[in-house]
Amino acid sequence: MAEPTLNTSTSASGRRQLASLLPATLKRLLAVAVGLAGFMLANTLYLLLVRLADRVGLEPFALDEATLPPFYQVLLLAHTGAGLLLAVLMAAFLVAHLPRVWRRFHHEAAWTGVPYAAVGVGLVASGLFIFAEAATRGNSWVWWLHSGAAVLALAGYAAHRAVSHTRPPATRLARFLGVGTAASLALFVVHGGLAMREGAYREAGERPATAGSESSQATAGPGAGVPGGVNRDAARMLRGDFGPSGWVPAGAVPPESPFFPSPATTSTGDFLAADFLVRHGAAVGTGAIRAEAEARGFASETRIGSGSCERCHADIVDQWATSAHRFASFNNPFYEATIAAMRSEPRESNRWIDRHLASPGIAAGGVGRAASKWCSG
Repeated sequence: MAEPTLNTSTSASGRRQLASLLPATLKRLLAVAVGLAGFMLANTLYLLLVRLADRVGLEPFALDEATLPPFYQVLLLAHTGAGLLLAVLMAAFLVAHLPRVWRRFHHEAAWTGVPYAAVGVGLVASGLFIFAEAATRGNSWVWWLHSGAAVLALAGYAAHRAVSHTRPPATRLARFLGVGTAASLALFVVHGGLAMREGAYREAGERPATAGSESSQATAGPGAGVPGGVNRDAARMLRGDFGPSGWVPAGAVPPESPFFPSPATTSTGDFLAADFLVRHGAAVGTGAIRAEAEARGFASETRIGSGSCERCHADIVDQWATSAHRFASFNNPFYEATIAAMRSEPRESNRWIDRHLASPGIAAGGVGRAASKWCSG
């Protein structure tokens, strides 16, 4: 490969421009790396903005307490993948570039290039540590080290180019930072928009709580004053039912809960919409379930409601799909037949069952009586 000539030219500002020492192949490699670095800049700023929003509780940008939004997960994984790819590209560039420029040893470029390369190694090492050990509170120092190394890497590259053989105009760096910042803000806005849509979608999946519970929810959280609510005070609701002392056993469930005797709760204290498990993030729709139920009497192959889980826990869903737990409810024809028989042939009841039946307005002795104190539904 022929050595590039040292032709000079004059820029619009009158400053003499030297010809680049990079051959065409390395120029293309550097261009790809710089483009990828621009994505990393936007991605990093977006992740920092989300982290800040989560710290101050800024809705709708703060992260959900139970799950991470898919958009955030994609960009978080893209941060790791793009970062490793960028490290490989820059390492390849360094291996090809260093022998050529070392023969023309330039002190300023050397004193900025070597620390820049060292910071890059630290950036990759800290990133791999976070990836392997997770960003826990105990490893927060690594997160700060990684963030600081990212800032130093950007500053180091700018300093290296500023004293290099061919100095790019300062406007190029400003444009790079401006585009990266604008892209990060765009990602942040999209993140918030998707969070708002997801929140509205989730709220539509639950029926409103019963009347009279709004004041208690406002002070003690969603479902606080509802027997089936997630923040219910079961001890207060059952005080006196187990004796004059007021003692209530741990895990006791108010019979007025629609899920009694199960301790299950929802944010509203009421049932979820009928299509909640099959409309969002699920691998199948109601059509496939209906077709299989009509053909076999129950859904034996269709994985009802596991689509959202499978996105992050595919191995666990696969284990569940081949276990007896998958048929632990009304998708089990034997269980369904047993419950149907218990409903049609009641044997006895008790005060817990009567209270449970009375909560939706069913008279004692009506449907749903079980062979024991456990309600058949």
